[in-house]
Amino acid sequence: MKQSDNADKYKQQFFILLSVFVVLRLIYIKYCPLDLIPDETYYWEWTRRLDWSYYDKGPLIAYLIAIPTKIGGDKAFWVRFTAPFLLCLGSIMTYRLSADMFKNQGAAVMSGLLLQIVPLFAVNGVLMTIDSPYIFFWCFSLWSFWKAINEKKTFYWYITGCIIGLGFMSKYTMLLFFPCALLFLIISQKDRCWLGSIHPYLASLLSLVVCSPVIIWNAFHDWVTVLHTGGHAHIGEGLRFSFKSLINFTGSQIGVITPFLFFLVFYTAIKFKPSYPLLRRERLFLLCFSIPIFLFFLLKSMQAKVQGNWAISSYPALFILFSFYIVDHWQEFRQKTKMFVKIAVLVSFLIAFIAHFPFLVPLPGKINPLTRLMGWKELGEEVSRVYDGMPSTAPVFIFSDRYQVSSEMAFYVKGKPFTYCINLGRRMNQYDLWPGFENFIGYNAIFVGHDEHAKLLPTITEAFARCEMLPVALNTRQNKIVESTIYKCYDFKGLELKKPESF
Repeated sequence: MKQSDNADKYKQQFFILLSVFVVLRLIYIKYCPLDLIPDETYYWEWTRRLDWSYYDKGPLIAYLIAIPTKIGGDKAFWVRFTAPFLLCLGSIMTYRLSADMFKNQGAAVMSGLLLQIVPLFAVNGVLMTIDSPYIFFWCFSLWSFWKAINEKKTFYWYITGCIIGLGFMSKYTMLLFFPCALLFLIISQKDRCWLGSIHPYLASLLSLVVCSPVIIWNAFHDWVTVLHTGGHAHIGEGLRFSFKSLINFTGSQIGVITPFLFFLVFYTAIKFKPSYPLLRRERLFLLCFSIPIFLFFLLKSMQAKVQGNWAISSYPALFILFSFYIVDHWQEFRQKTKMFVKIAVLVSFLIAFIAHFPFLVPLPGKINPLTRLMGWKELGEEVSRVYDGMPSTAPVFIFSDRYQVSSEMAFYVKGKPFTYCINLGRRMNQYDLWPGFENFIGYNAIFVGHDEHAKLLPTITEAFARCEMLPVALNTRQNKIVESTIYKCYDFKGLELKKPESF
């Protein structure tokens, strides 16, 4: 009876804490001192042109932003509104998987809360990027797959198939779930029988049906997503070794998980084996959905640059393993070990907290990772003033050569005008699939550069009767100086835009 009361107490405290995290994040988003990042405004741009899919990502992120913004308006709060709830749901699914596996409420609570406080995950409770829904769907699919192989209710297989399909509509690395699941079914003697069952195969087919909008859209757009993914993964560069990118990736993982916690998570994954011979299947399951993914991106980093968040799906399973080991061994640990664990968790929380309030630890712009969240609103206000001062004798359009700048201006310039992104040899992006400004003969324009050194190429200057440069230095709300360059361009003569040559 006492054990049951403790379990209920842990469960109650867990959901209270999750509710607190959601409320605090909503308050933070409402009064956030940081602008929308370029990816967020880019995805918001998609909501104005809803489609079955997009050049480099699936459509789900656009719909998850479109629903609240249609209700509350095109404001930063509503763009980010869904993010805290998605991270909360991801924590709940992690908690449920841990509780179902180990029947230990303390460990389940710890694993769920780690998603709330580890920097790599915590930022996705505020920023509305593709990782926000992806984390939820990945954790959901882990839980439903575990239920599918442990219970006779076959509908769990089809829930898993649906969730994988939706996860793919969020982020294409959801495909990594299939080799991880296959690896586990092959290695686990008890679960190998499922390879002879029709349900895993029908569930896989169902996931294909769910994500079919992406496939159909690509079939009508020359498979640009496949080309983009190949270019993004540097497949065309062949085999090579890049020590720099390997070090950068390893360092990024230590940074986004935080050093002490990173060490503990991988240490306990190794240490777990001899202590729990009766839980080999649970351990195998969690390792199959973590270590192969991490190793995949580690090996990939030896060939080319890998972003720090690409291996994010390897950590929920590791957090479960880590949490159970720590909670179950807590009474056996020496005081120094307990202190080290507490410090590791506290440091992770503090770094995540500081990431939300970067002005607490001032860093130079070049090494401040949050610089890209500053100055966009002020730049948009400056472009609005320039826009209002343009001659009224002709319409005016706004453009840049970077999707980041074009999308930020679309959101922060007064009236939220449709903006354009000129392609003069850069990699393709979604703007290249939308109508351009090549037919705006006689229009005036404003070109917004991404820094103080932005220069118009002859291709652009020759397309207008004349262009005037306006260097801009803006003092942001965070007391940072952001420099940019604005060009006022008059009387557009026409321009033959280049087709993208790289993806």
